Amino acid sequence: MPEPKTEPTLFGIPLNRLVAFAGPYISVVAGGVVAWLIAKANVVGFPGLGTHAHELATGITAALTWLLVSVLSHLGQAKWLDGFQKWAYTQVIDAVAHEPLPLAGVAASSGNSSAFFVSSHMGTLGDDDPDDFGKDGDELPPEAAEFEEADPRKIPADIGDGETAAEVQGSSALIAPDPAGAEALGPLTASASGLSYKHRIRARDLVVQAAFLGLRHARELHYTQSASRWEGIKNHLKAWRKQFPKHADCSSFATWCLWQGLDHYGVRDLVNGAHWKYGYTGTMVKRGKRVVHEHNIMRGDLALYGDPFGGSGHVAVCIGGGKVISFGSEAGPFLLDLHYRSDLRQVRRYI
Repeated sequence: MPEPKTEPTLFGIPLNRLVAFAGPYISVVAGGVVAWLIAKANVVGFPGLGTHAHELATGITAALTWLLVSVLSHLGQAKWLDGFQKWAYTQVIDAVAHEPLPLAGVAASSGNSSAFFVSSHMGTLGDDDPDDFGKDGDELPPEAAEFEEADPRKIPADIGDGETAAEVQGSSALIAPDPAGAEALGPLTASASGLSYKHRIRARDLVVQAAFLGLRHARELHYTQSASRWEGIKNHLKAWRKQFPKHADCSSFATWCLWQGLDHYGVRDLVNGAHWKYGYTGTMVKRGKRVVHEHNIMRGDLALYGDPFGGSGHVAVCIGGGKVISFGSEAGPFLLDLHYRSDLRQVRRYI
């Protein structure tokens, strides 16, 4: 299999992350330097500029110059990042083995719960996506052997995102379409994030690591729909440091898991489109890319159940092998089969 091209780096740091972090500071500094050169040093040779007799004119010139240069610099950085995202979409491997991995628990699915996967629409991932096979596939991680799969008949029902969903007014459609202008992913661009092939593998590993950390510390993780549910991201708790939130609900837990992988590479909030500050199943269903066929599901995808805009909305993290980690009540999180609920509506990809 050909080696995928990777994104450019500087001192081992991905350039997109470096520009996203340092860009605003560069804009401010660049504006200040140019303002000093023009207003004080008067490199352009304007009569009287920079002298005590023209202090007001000098100050106004400096302010306008700083503002103009800062804005232009910021726009340039934004254009560079946008161009980088488009470049990254094209840097996927040219060929891979087209033999799907056997997924435990998926083959047994049938009935209405799997009907969702057979139709495609704009912004979907289909059968021809090379990323869905090989080492970047949906194999069950070895950590799963530490845990017993829960029996859905013996655990509390998922509470759902009803409290947050009540804030959304006038939503009648069960499943919202992808945002206007959403780009459908072709056979060689099976990425919803623009990350390189190798970085997507690492990002998914980080997502699964976070989900298992929550499962391992289930007794310390409490279910809530209050503002404290976002403490994992707000307090910058990283799973690779063995840090985890003490309060969450299904959507904030899933978002925290995805944040581990995406934020690692400086990727913006592709899960809820809310700068990693809020969200629920109704915002998740409007983001990412919809996975059409069940055998294309990959670890790090999100499984959405029930009505994403209503009280029954629920989300769980796909961890491979047809399994999910679900945090739907105080008793959770639990390791469960993908079809532990009969109302599976969508699986969406954000990496």
